[in-house]
Amino acid sequence: MFNMDYYKSGGILELMLSNLKVRVWHKGFEKFLPKEEWFLNFNGDLFFYPIEIDMTSFSPRMIRASEDLYEVNRYTGMDDKNGQEIYEGDIIRGKLDFGPAGFVEQQLSVKWDNVDGYQWNYWDIPTIEVVGNIYNRAKHD
Repeated sequence: MFNMDYYKSGGILELMLSNLKVRVWHKGFEKFLPKEEWFLNFNGDLFFYPIEIDMTSFSPRMIRASEDLYEVNRYTGMDDKNGQEIYEGDIIRGKLDFGPAGFVEQQLSVKWDNVDGYQWNYWDIPTIEVVGNIYNRAKHD
């Protein structure tokens, strides 16, 4: 299930969810699903289209996805040097500040830390580039 814990501070859950951007990786199909094929509710439950029709009431009913079949990646709010949105699960490359040692080019996957967040403060932001994701691995130069 999609972990919403860090969005529940200050009573602004609804406001934040209205601006939340995510992408959905389907483990069985091994691809990201187009937005038109799924819906994420406020509890973080994923539902797939098409909508089933309940033949007793003729009302639409969405199909709830099994949590074993998908992973949800949140948009970090950052774009790379080429304007590509950076999502959790992306593999980025760029210069990382190692203090007295200076900046060193690094490559790693993006993930949320409940204490420290995304840790952008150690990166030379204009150098960050998305080079792949944890599902398809990094592109080769």
